[in-house]
Amino acid sequence: MNGHGSAAISARIPGTKPSLSLNKYAGVYRHPLYGDAIVSHRDGHLTLSLLGLSTPLEHWQLDSFTTDWSIGLERESLAFASFFVTSEEESGRLIFSNGAEFIRVRP
Repeated sequence: MNGHGSAAISARIPGTKPSLSLNKYAGVYRHPLYGDAIVSHRDGHLTLSLLGLSTPLEHWQLDSFTTDWSIGLERESLAFASFFVTSEEESGRLIFSNGAEFIRVRP
């Protein structure tokens, strides 16, 4: 399952759903080292583009999604993408499993 360790799988909270509609997660998120992460919404699915690569984002639990990087990046460090929802009912930050935090700069 996307190369995730058994500890991550056993920690999954079953039966959850995203707190926002998927189009509310779409936007550009910026990190000072990695640059822009672009989250797109099309046909009911999210896609993440980062460092010239793209991956689908599959819902994992709550506002966390899994990636399916096939080349070029260490899978475990960027295996999970978690969105943090602001009081305005939109995502304001995107944090990966390696701790890299991206701030939303535009929808």
